[in-house]
Amino acid sequence: MRLRPLYKVTLLETARHVGARQALEKLLLRLLRVRPVLLMTLSIDGENPPFSGPGYDTSNIRSVGADDEALFAAAGFGGMLQGKLAQGPGWIAVGESGLQAWYFLAREESRIANWLIARVAGRSMIWAAGIWVHRDSRGSDLAKRIRAPVLRWSRVQGYREIVTWVDQTNHSSRRAMQKAGYREIGRVVFLRLFGFALVHYGRRWRLGRWSAAQPLVIDLDELREDASMDVALGAVTARKAPLLIKR
Repeated sequence: MRLRPLYKVTLLETARHVGARQALEKLLLRLLRVRPVLLMTLSIDGENPPFSGPGYDTSNIRSVGADDEALFAAAGFGGMLQGKLAQGPGWIAVGESGLQAWYFLAREESRIANWLIARVAGRSMIWAAGIWVHRDSRGSDLAKRIRAPVLRWSRVQGYREIVTWVDQTNHSSRRAMQKAGYREIGRVVFLRLFGFALVHYGRRWRLGRWSAAQPLVIDLDELREDASMDVALGAVTARKAPLLIKR
């Protein structure tokens, strides 16, 4: 019997590794059909980023090719590779037991749902299209090591940021991303019932009946503009607030 690698986090795993309150939150949102998603970015434009050195051994990591389909199928990801490669490059870690980890990038856009797309307008950002580490290698430094060639390639290609999204209830992934240096730049929250969706992002509310053929497209530049407006408004409000003197 082939073992299926762990990819999606279950409620039981959330309760065991994060806490009962977070598992209850995840269950409640699932019952209400509400899905909150965080959009996050990692800057790779700083001086001397830690892409190499101690702890960054990449001897068993290489670029992905179309002929690696059998490796992905054996690890439980059959039929995924071609779609990923159509979006952008990828890297894999391979051991004696087969596929240990993968990391893909995607140019221009990422699908949050089959009817909902987030898109970058400029040439300075590229999407992290997913990272996976086999359950037997979790807790090691493999995620950090496979990220190193991804960051090096992105910087050489002229990208200054890697952007991605993560479900708010995926606490383990959020913790790992924050540890890696990602920061939140916006949120998308949506409710979908009977084919209709109510979507909130930045300062915008949208209601519609979108599909894979005619999806709703969210521009990350709009999210950043809204965030800047909120920061500016907060600063103005703080300046106008009355000074309270404690007597």
